[in-house]
Amino acid sequence: MSETEAMALSGVTYLGCGISIICILLTLLCMVVFRETLNKGVLLYIHFNLFLALLLALIIFVFGIETATHIKWLCATVAALLHYLFLCVFCWMLAEGILLYVLVVRAFTTNFKKWYYLLPFGWGTPLFIVAISLGLRYEYYGNNNYCWLSHDKGLVWSFVGPMLAIILVNSVILVLTMVSIARVRSKASKGTGSKNHTDIILTSAKSAIVLLPLLGITWIIGVFAVEQNTTVFAWIFTILNSLQGLMIFVLHILRNRKLRSKMGRRCGLIVQSEKSNYSSSTEYTSTDKREGAPVSMPSGCPSNGDISPSWKSHSGIQMNGSSASIQGTISNDYECQNFTVDFSKSSSSVPD
Repeated sequence: MSETEAMALSGVTYLGCGISIICILLTLLCMVVFRETLNKGVLLYIHFNLFLALLLALIIFVFGIETATHIKWLCATVAALLHYLFLCVFCWMLAEGILLYVLVVRAFTTNFKKWYYLLPFGWGTPLFIVAISLGLRYEYYGNNNYCWLSHDKGLVWSFVGPMLAIILVNSVILVLTMVSIARVRSKASKGTGSKNHTDIILTSAKSAIVLLPLLGITWIIGVFAVEQNTTVFAWIFTILNSLQGLMIFVLHILRNRKLRSKMGRRCGLIVQSEKSNYSSSTEYTSTDKREGAPVSMPSGCPSNGDISPSWKSHSGIQMNGSSASIQGTISNDYECQNFTVDFSKSSSSVPD
């Protein structure tokens, strides 16, 4: 690889991994802020741990895989951390696959809420593997080019072996899960089951089906890229590695309609709050015609924060000698209009 190609590859790597890191950070933030809206139960905690492990791995990958090669112990530490964190990613993916299948088999029960029972598997199993590898082949962690597992003495198989095993097992589990979900949805369409209960699990299964080969193929190619030191493998690995965070954000946040609606309403409330600082503070005593209850509200357009296509009216009566008029607003969650009905002139101005 020429020096020019190496510089271009390095630039794309930093840019792509930077985008992935930002996307994963946004995903984790949305999962914390809108956790009740996501309503995934234990799956939410599995996804959080999975994405957290991937985030930490990408950060260490960007800042350490090449920059720490001149210090042996530091390079070995970076290689061991990358080994551990990427194994954590695959272990959490396996935990997700197993849980999805269990939820389907147990008729989508939500009784299992003790997600921390999965912590020893997701974070502890990789630690056990890395500890054994370090004890047997510490000197092969890192080299003069990369802070990664050396191919000498087969050390790299302490990562590739578990990764391939998890991909194989998880693929079988996800296929069985999708078949079971299809059967349940078929029964629900005939009125013998509930279709709504399958939505969260189906979405998670689809996301796992996309992410599993993406992560797996990325690191299989990554092993060849390091071993063969070829430009083609290096570019493919860099591009796929850059897509991981973006795909996670799209699959788990942007494709969630309920979450998009919630985020849109929250942004709308913020804008409405800012506008209210400049609106008139005059209040009318009016009546909500739908419920018949007197309410007191500002003259600006109201917003109740709910998703509802129904219109609501809020009005007040003004008297001036022999004339009278009704002024108020008609609104729903998407628009509002002021109206006036003047009885003295027997004319009115009402929104279409």
